[in-house]
Amino acid sequence: MKITRIRLEGFRAFDEPFELDLAGGKNLLLHGENGSGKSSVFIALKHFFEERGDDIAKHRNHFSPETRTPSVRLQIQGTDAAGTTHDHVFHWDVADGHPLPVPKDPATAPISEELRALLVDAARRAGVVDYRAMLRTHLLTGPLSRSARGPAVHATIYGNESKGLEAQLFDLVSLVVLAGVRVTVAGGGETTLGALMRRVWERRATSRHKRPLATAHAATNAFNEAFNAKLPELQTKLSEFLGFFEKHGLEITFHPVSLAWEKTSLELQGAELLPEIKFRGRPVTNHHQFLNEARLSALAICLFLAGVWLSDNDYANPAYPRFLVLDDALIGLELQNRVPVVKILTSDAFKHYQVILLTHDRVWFDLARGRLREKDGWLHKELFADEDTGHLIPKLRAAQSDLERAKVHLTNNDLKAAAVYARSAFEWKLRIVCEKHGIPVPFKPDADRRSEEHTSELQSRIHIS
Repeated sequence: MKITRIRLEGFRAFDEPFELDLAGGKNLLLHGENGSGKSSVFIALKHFFEERGDDIAKHRNHFSPETRTPSVRLQIQGTDAAGTTHDHVFHWDVADGHPLPVPKDPATAPISEELRALLVDAARRAGVVDYRAMLRTHLLTGPLSRSARGPAVHATIYGNESKGLEAQLFDLVSLVVLAGVRVTVAGGGETTLGALMRRVWERRATSRHKRPLATAHAATNAFNEAFNAKLPELQTKLSEFLGFFEKHGLEITFHPVSLAWEKTSLELQGAELLPEIKFRGRPVTNHHQFLNEARLSALAICLFLAGVWLSDNDYANPAYPRFLVLDDALIGLELQNRVPVVKILTSDAFKHYQVILLTHDRVWFDLARGRLREKDGWLHKELFADEDTGHLIPKLRAAQSDLERAKVHLTNNDLKAAAVYARSAFEWKLRIVCEKHGIPVPFKPDADRRSEEHTSELQSRIHIS
């Protein structure tokens, strides 16, 4: 099952109705400069696939008239795992609220129980990641409070207390990376690691009496058992994805966790995820300071992708709705280290996923477009901001290749610009031929300034081969 259409109105950057047609459910590579509305598309998808829902009113476009309320609509089509064919437009708006949370009054449910189950399946399998989430794997921003007498911490991702990167990493992995991973609990029922972690907080002991403490300990023990059982699978998949990066030199294992409520202070102890990292066979301490940005980013993206993969409890069945959305998640990787991520996304591991890649980086967009071809099920689109009305209005257009741009400039008699784009298109074709025949191509960090000497070098390599 795939998303075939996205419609936004009165939502963040999109005041007027905006529609993105995904041509029956194709993958999407979308370029948009800052202010063009790219991140608004990401946030719409991110919050749409959250089981706890979100208040859409806070995302209202500031320029929208009072008569226009914010709304997000997703059209999803396809045949589900039970063989039922669907073609539904799901709404997230002010009138009906978010479609995923279970309403207190069943009569007010915006969608049927069957359709909600379909969306829940999609939400638990979905991976929606931006560069901010990536940075939280190695930049300390402060984990959740561990106090039972504090706020309802399970309702948010980060609080104000700071106890170290290990505590923050535990919160990120338990409530984000592995939140949708399904596990079987005592009695044979099924739930998710995220639900078990939230239950730890919901059943926290607010007094030192025997009964509430026993209830709290039962919740932590259930989480410990389920979470630790999944750590070896996480390590295996993480290692597999790191293998797409040449000479990464990294090995990572996680120590089991042991959550427990401390009776005297009523604080949660042991909520830390301790990674043991080796680089080129040697243990590394303070890896977030020792490793360079490229290796830290590779670790982060592979950790998130491993979590997405583990969230799929029926991988062999292509009928389930599966969505993977990345918004500039590769910003910490140099261009040559972004290619392995594309290889992961186009590998068998994610062959059933509908992938949406968003980026503000024009050079990366052009590079990715050459690898994620339209004939393989990819759409290439661009967002740009029109300021003629006095405020930014995102507009959508089909992406042009360098050769198409060259033709436009040639028609306008701008011969110099036409020549630049024609040469760029020719060099790209040479790169593709070199890859096809296994001819190594030196990496040029400043990809915007492609020299004539470099093109000649590629031509000579092909001639020699």
